[in-house]
Amino acid sequence: MKNLLYILIIIVLFGCESEEQKKQKAKEVVQELISNIQIDNYESVFKYYPTFRNLKGKYWKHKILDITSTILKDDGTVEIFATSNNDDQLFFLLKKMDDTYMVVKSKGISSYSNSNIYKYCKNIGCIGITESDIEMSRICNNKEDEFKRIVSSIKYEIEEKTRLESHALEIKKGGFGNYYAFGNITIKNYSRFTIPAYSYKIYVNYLDINDNVLFTSENFSDNYSDIGFNQSKTQHVMQDISSKFRKVDISLKLLNTEFIDKLIAEYAEGGSCIYSDNL
Repeated sequence: MKNLLYILIIIVLFGCESEEQKKQKAKEVVQELISNIQIDNYESVFKYYPTFRNLKGKYWKHKILDITSTILKDDGTVEIFATSNNDDQLFFLLKKMDDTYMVVKSKGISSYSNSNIYKYCKNIGCIGITESDIEMSRICNNKEDEFKRIVSSIKYEIEEKTRLESHALEIKKGGFGNYYAFGNITIKNYSRFTIPAYSYKIYVNYLDINDNVLFTSENFSDNYSDIGFNQSKTQHVMQDISSKFRKVDISLKLLNTEFIDKLIAEYAEGGSCIYSDNL
């Protein structure tokens, strides 16, 4: 009887993991997961995080992970909070399965995390506060085309509603029989959006009497200042032209749409995952 009691005591003392041991094992799993994500070792990634295979889109390869807090919950799961080398906040929930800890939920691995499309989805009610990387990536991935359509719509409005307001061009005949136009051209942004500096280029189109384009000048390159909504911009131009020249017009082309992405992320409105078309 005493021998049996002794054996039971040994089992209790050496067979049960302490709270710190459980936390340590969970932390080791998270570190192994991050290391294998860095090298795209999917076999090991799926071993530590089985549902990672359901992640949509790209994912971050965090090089350094600083675990800031590890909590063993009453139900036996372990919550791990960490920061990366870029100060990104990460969260992992681990559950013991077949005597091994596995990640069952994470936040901060998906590249959609805190992206403009993520903020858009959150603003229109697609994403709450409990969504994991897997669920959030699915939602954002499904909204990609919609987000791009909004970007294209705003881009079109800006380009179409930035127009020639006035000009004071004079036509002169040069000493070699050539013609040139010089003077001021004023454009106006009639859209509802401010066009940031360096995001656009303005082309001057020289037309004949039938509005056919004779020549397009790309030297109207003063784009180092914003063009606010309902604001004008004037610049002096000088250009060799054809004797057929009769009219002038301008066209604005956006060089990038990053500012539109941010604008949508900040100001889009909606509910129940439906965009209200407020922009």
